[in-house]
Amino acid sequence: MIEPMINVGVLLGFNLTNASLIQVRYGNGGQVGIPMVNRLTWAMMGFTAVAAFSVYHGCYQPLIGTTPGSVNWVLAATGIVCEACALAAAFVIWWVFEFEADMEDPAIFKAWGVPFVPALAMFCNFFLLAITDFTHIGTFGIFVVVIVLLYGAQVAIGTDKQSREISCKGEDSVSREVYETELECRKHPILTL
Repeated sequence: MIEPMINVGVLLGFNLTNASLIQVRYGNGGQVGIPMVNRLTWAMMGFTAVAAFSVYHGCYQPLIGTTPGSVNWVLAATGIVCEACALAAAFVIWWVFEFEADMEDPAIFKAWGVPFVPALAMFCNFFLLAITDFTHIGTFGIFVVVIVLLYGAQVAIGTDKQSREISCKGEDSVSREVYETELECRKHPILTL
């Protein structure tokens, strides 16, 4: 039960690594400086996911898999269109945005074919993920939700602890000002985003 979940996590991790390679090479290293590259990278990732699952369940599984049958042409067409959209996103990133890595620098990690090779790798990783049973993917999803909720609770507890520490140091004018600003922000949840 745990091995397939590990596989899901590793494959998703590889896809996030491919996405971050594109982000870093095109100017979003550390923070989002070029939002359009960010959007196109996430779109590429989404399109490759739909394409890989569609091709696997529409073509590969019926033709070569354990349950032979006829090709589902709707899924096959969906996969082809989505992969074309992913490649179009990669082409737009390559054509429109400036490549920001100095490939002559011997200290930099070299990666050839960015963003096309990462787009192909995303498709392959999602194709391997499509082979995995949906119960394992769902179990991994539940695990991720639980971990994120635990992290959120820890952050909330840590924030309350910091507030109490600030209130104890209230005599200092700077600490008092920070404390009052934090209290004001908590009254308006939109300001805390």
